[in-house]
Amino acid sequence: MSTRNDQYNPLLKSYVDSEKVNAVSEAAECLYVRLIAQTDDAGRYYAEPQLVLAKLFTFRMVAGLASKEVQKRLDELAAVDLIRFYVVDGKK
Repeated sequence: MSTRNDQYNPLLKSYVDSEKVNAVSEAAECLYVRLIAQTDDAGRYYAEPQLVLAKLFTFRMVAGLASKEVQKRLDELAAVDLIRFYVVDGKK
C-alpha cells in the first residue's frame, strides 16, 4: 500500500472548486489536466500548439484534432491565468 503524499493534497482538494478552472471550457480543462501531468518540477512545458498537440493529444491528432483548436485552448487557459507564456531562446 502506498503512503499519502500531502504535498499534492491541496491541489486535489481544491481543483474541482477552482473558479479559474470552471471559467474555461471542458476542452481547455482537459488540456490543463494533461499539462499538469506532463510539466517538469518547475511547471514548465512546451507552448507551441503543434508540439502540445503531438505530445499530449497524439491519438486525438490522428483522429482530427487540429493545432488551431489547441491554440484556442491554450489562450483560454492563459486568459484566466492558469498558464503563462514566455519565450526562451526564441521558443515559446
